[in-house]
Amino acid sequence: MSEGWATFLEGRFESDGREFAPNGVFGNWDTPIGARIRQCYPTRFTGRFPVDTDFVDVETSNCAYAIAATVYSYATTIGINFYALAETAERNDQTLPQAARTLGGPELDETGWAAFVAEHWG
Repeated sequence: MSEGWATFLEGRFESDGREFAPNGVFGNWDTPIGARIRQCYPTRFTGRFPVDTDFVDVETSNCAYAIAATVYSYATTIGINFYALAETAERNDQTLPQAARTLGGPELDETGWAAFVAEHWG
């Protein structure tokens, strides 16, 4: 998920740090990451977090990076500090949902995340 972290930060940079991959930043156009999410989510990741094997295959890795970034974006909306989430996951070799539990905050679940992705990029 470290590439998802990098993509999340890139997506925030595209909007001057205000939010991740907002729609319509460039007139009627998505940000490049937003466009990738719209393309990849319904065809490969509907309703499920990316898993390690998604990051191995060249065919799916760019999609996996973008979709993993949405998990960080969702985490911020439910009150999880994305820096702490990334650090905890890396330090403890945990998935993001496991790291969220370690932090003792809100549950980072696929159902809430899937609804978030559908609302923002669906």
